[in-house]
Amino acid sequence: GSTWLLNHSEPTHNPEAPLISAYDVFYKHLPEPAQFPCRPEVVFVDSGGYEISTDRDYASVVDSLPEPEPWSIERLEEVLAVWPEEMPAVFVSFDHPDEKRGVRKQVEDAHALFRHCPDHLKLLLIKPETSRQTTLRNAVAETIRVVRELARFDIVGVTEKELGTTMLERMILIAKLRKAMDDADVSAPIHVFGALDPLSVCLYFLAGAEIFDGLTWLRYAYKDGLCVYHHNYGVVEHGLKIRDRMVKTKAMVDNIYHLADLQRALYDFQATKDFSKLEPHAEISEQAWDSLRVRLTRTR
Repeated sequence: GSTWLLNHSEPTHNPEAPLISAYDVFYKHLPEPAQFPCRPEVVFVDSGGYEISTDRDYASVVDSLPEPEPWSIERLEEVLAVWPEEMPAVFVSFDHPDEKRGVRKQVEDAHALFRHCPDHLKLLLIKPETSRQTTLRNAVAETIRVVRELARFDIVGVTEKELGTTMLERMILIAKLRKAMDDADVSAPIHVFGALDPLSVCLYFLAGAEIFDGLTWLRYAYKDGLCVYHHNYGVVEHGLKIRDRMVKTKAMVDNIYHLADLQRALYDFQATKDFSKLEPHAEISEQAWDSLRVRLTRTR
């Protein structure tokens, strides 16, 4: 995966960072970290919950993953314990689809896990508290009640699919969490897992999120600010004779440039508050911003 950091105050020098899974490192689906073919400035190390879950993000088109191997916090600890000190990383707190916990316990467990990892950044991933909860509404409400505890962590994470069942619901939850953190002087950025398409990034950024990751840049092509089917992109951009494998490769490269342009546009918007900077999504972004403000005013 790829992670993009879009800070609300200052541009980062290099906003792209790979996101890998500790699960894949443990089971040697990836090389040992010291043997990675490149040395990025920072690596996001997910805790393995995604690989052992049957749930998928909104960008998924086919669920063809093999049966998961056994996974536990002890296996995660093995990976984190030997992570090279010279390779800066963001470690994500442990979650397991069969092990639901209240937010207070999530915070305490994450703090205990990261106590042994002082050289790297710590990300608390907020998850639903019970198996009956399908969204983060209750979990975020509880997080807001203990918001000062978030100062223990460098980043606070949420998954897009668990934020709500409409885009407005998801934006509202992010905005409420961001405001509570700001009021408590907790400056940690909010990371939305599973969202890296040009439109969603704009809307979640307006709500207060700053870090995004996802696989849309691999699974789809970006055209006029939207995700489109690779073959259609190939026809529109390169004609009828380009080979399929070349279309996909070209689309992925083009997507990276599109994301870089989006990052610059968001910085420009942050400085000017001019929605025209968010073209081709200026109008829908401004409408979403107005709707968000109205809903937040009503719920105070």
